[in-house]
Amino acid sequence: MSPQTSSTGFFTLLGVNEQTMSFDWHAGPITRTTPLDKHYRNTQKVRQFLLSECGEAFRFDRTFMAWIKSGTPSTMGEVADEWLRMHR
Repeated sequence: MSPQTSSTGFFTLLGVNEQTMSFDWHAGPITRTTPLDKHYRNTQKVRQFLLSECGEAFRFDRTFMAWIKSGTPSTMGEVADEWLRMHR
């Protein structure tokens, strides 16, 4: 059985949508090394990650969300680091 047709849900466990092979921003495990892709979404899971990295003061704002979507950051660690830099 190929990984794409496996009934084990292996890709689901990794947070990867088996249909599109893109990261599931609603359910996937987010770490500092999680790469941003063209399907990135500001989800509750992303907010939880950024709260853990940046502290309770973390908030999304339009400027920050636009920066994320600009393609400048390539990992969630870079996203967290930029928020901390912007709010010092």
